[in-house]
Order: sequence, then C-alpha cells, then structure tokens
Amino acid sequence: MKAAALYNLGRAQEASGRSSEARDAYAESLRLRPSKAVAARLADLGKSAPAPADAPVCSTPMDRALVCDCLMKSVPEDDAPRECTLAPTSLPNFEIATYATSGVGEQNVVVVARDTAGWAVVAELASVYNPGMMGIHEDLGAVTIDERPLGGHTVVEVTASKTRVDRDMGIDEIETEETDHLVVCVVGDATTPTRCPLDVVTRHLYERDRMGLAEDGEGLDAGLTTPGLPIRAEQRISVELGEDGVAKLRVDAGKVDADQLGDRPLW
Repeated sequence: MKAAALYNLGRAQEASGRSSEARDAYAESLRLRPSKAVAARLADLGKSAPAPADAPVCSTPMDRALVCDCLMKSVPEDDAPRECTLAPTSLPNFEIATYATSGVGEQNVVVVARDTAGWAVVAELASVYNPGMMGIHEDLGAVTIDERPLGGHTVVEVTASKTRVDRDMGIDEIETEETDHLVVCVVGDATTPTRCPLDVVTRHLYERDRMGLAEDGEGLDAGLTTPGLPIRAEQRISVELGEDGVAKLRVDAGKVDADQLGDRPLW
C-alpha cells in the first residue's frame, strides 16, 4: 500500500512540474515493491526533454486505422490488457483518442486531426488515473469542440474538464481537484498541417477537508493529518483570441505563475 501511495504521490508531483521529487517517490516505491509501470515512469523522467507541444506522439500523418496501433506502441509493454478507442466529434476532421498507458488504470486522451496527408495526433488533452483502490478516482467530462474563422484562418477550440477525488480513510481527509483545459488548433490547408499552438489550463480548483468519519480526530495519526483544514485554492486564466492571431492569457482569479500568462502567437 505504501508503494502504491508513493507512486500516486509521484504522479501528482510530476504533473505539477516537480520532477526531482517525483523521481524520489518512484524510486522509493520501487524499493518497496517491483513494478513495471513505476519503473517505466521513472525511466521516462530520465529521458531528454519532451517533444514540443506541436509535435506530440504519433504526429506523423497516417491512415486512421493505424492511429491506435501507433499510440499503443508508444507506451511501455507489459502483460496487462490494453485498449484504444477513437471517437468522432461534431467536426468530421477531428476525433478524440483514448488509450491505456499502463495496466494500473492509466489512460491518455489526445486530439486527432485529418489533413490531406492523413490522420495525426495534434494535441494531448488529458491523462486519467483510476487504480481502483486507495480512494482515488479521476473522471474526464464531455469533450467539447468548436470551429470558427479568425484572422483569415480557421481555429478549433477543444475544451475538457477533469475531476479528481482522493479519499484517505486513515487520516479522515478528502482531496478534490477540478481542472478545465483548453486547446486551440489552427486548421491546416493543402501545404500546412493542422497545429495546436495553444494548450492551457484555464481553471484549477483544489480543496481538502475532513470527511467527518472520526469524532474530534479520535484514532487518527496527528503526525499525518493536514493542518489548516479546510483548504481551498482556485486559479483562473482568461483567454482572448485576437484577429491578429495573438492569444492573450491573463489572470482572472487566484495566484498564477508568470510563465502561464502573456501573449501567445497562433501563427
């Protein structure tokens, strides 16, 4: 159980950009219990910098029937059953692919677009982790996709909302997160492929509180309980797309890191 908890901690640290801390958590998890999934995650942290946002995995155009094969080949091999699905959207040239990245309830969700050369992954939308234990549950809500003209181009906005719940019975606490994600793509033409130059979390809400299972903390380990409950923190970013092809990202609420703000060119 401790090995599994350390793996989950590493996932959270990795998602928030704390790679060094995530590496330590994965290493300690492996020391307690061998796991191909954890070992693969640790190995990925040691690789070179990830591909740029406009060149995700399986970004080379291909036949639609080969997209899932490409995605499945991009993840570490193990003996666990894997699935990959392609789901149509309201736009005929855009689909959403969901594929398992491990045998412990991890999935990636990506945006797939068709150009004249074929189908290709153009953006990573979300990762979902549901180990089926430890009180952890993540859910990706309905993905919405809209198309409109902008500055002589056609842009597609893809949005998705993800919720995460982590219940810890041992310390009688519940942690919840809500994340709204926006991806903006510029539709290609006969010579230019479709690109998704803007990928931003527009809202993140974090809450932590007691579940109220124990009376006055009776039977709880005071050394593990979180001080200052309840905790609530929310950040929101507004996104304005200009006819000049510049996306303006501004603070709407909360404390937001400066590198998440500013003006971003779409073309």
